[in-house]
Amino acid sequence: PAPAAGASGLPAGLLLPHVSADDNPRSRLSRCGVRLMLQQLRGLGQQGRDWDTSGVLEHRVNRESGLPAHWSQAGRDWSRPATDRVKGGAWSRRMADGVPSLWHAQAGWVKPSRLVQAWLALPGVQFRGDARVAALDRQAQEWLLLDADGRTLATACHLVLANACGALPLLGQLAKARPELRSGLGQLPALHGMRGSVSWGLRQADDADALPPFPVNGQGSFIPSVPVAEGRAWFAGATYEAADQAGAPVCARHHANLEKLRTLLPAAAEVLGPVFSSGQVQSWEGIRCVSADRMPLVGALEGGDAPSLWISAGLGSRGLSFSVLCAELLAARLGAEPLPVEVSLARLLNPLRAAQDTAY
Repeated sequence: PAPAAGASGLPAGLLLPHVSADDNPRSRLSRCGVRLMLQQLRGLGQQGRDWDTSGVLEHRVNRESGLPAHWSQAGRDWSRPATDRVKGGAWSRRMADGVPSLWHAQAGWVKPSRLVQAWLALPGVQFRGDARVAALDRQAQEWLLLDADGRTLATACHLVLANACGALPLLGQLAKARPELRSGLGQLPALHGMRGSVSWGLRQADDADALPPFPVNGQGSFIPSVPVAEGRAWFAGATYEAADQAGAPVCARHHANLEKLRTLLPAAAEVLGPVFSSGQVQSWEGIRCVSADRMPLVGALEGGDAPSLWISAGLGSRGLSFSVLCAELLAARLGAEPLPVEVSLARLLNPLRAAQDTAY
């Protein structure tokens, strides 16, 4: 059975490439990441239940087309101007005139929890929950993961910090305990948390004409139909608040998501407005880990030929687009294999990229 939409992980998220007029590194990396994620989805999950590549319409509310002037056919296979046929239907009523729209053909929605469950079930993977790591230590050739009482929870010859903003206190403690790592860790781009809240509710029999047949992104995003235990659900959001400040009340977060929906899809907001007002809308909240330059941090945190301390964090709002790419980069580095992207792009994700003489 499908998991309840209120489960602890993000109930559903969008998978789509970033676009830019100069096809900048973030755009090129995102396409590679989406391609790798799609390969994983096809091997691990069930289309229509755990994920779907229905395509995503991006409404460019900043009125910029986003595509390079001389966009190749290969690029158009990924993203191209949306046709009137794609945008046609009662659901597009009152959408702002003159605003460019893009159609992302290799894009859709994903249930991250189902993907993680499939990864954890792979041979060779062991998971231990209810074990909070409070400190790190190194003895001989092994890393020790310690609890709050100093007891060893696990040991490993290679340690990857893939716990988002939770890496910060561990790295801070490690820098104090291991002076030889202090200068390197001081080169890390700053990481900070950004709180996000998604509003969601169940589909009703009379909302079919007002809701799009595929996800729409732009001023926030809207996913129209995802199977959950209770039926089929829509998801709207998300808010963007600094995690180190007091969060807004749930009602205020719902209001913010509804206002974004009024800009993105006025017809959908008109139909769903009473659902918001009646208190039938539910909420999911989480923290994004964002780097100062909005690029992930993935790679070794030590110099030398045999680093053993690694990180994969700072994926921000594009975790579905970047997570598999970051994992593939780590695996390539650990196994001395060819990188999944060109070296010039991989260097931009190096966690110690601020050090000019650091090789990747």
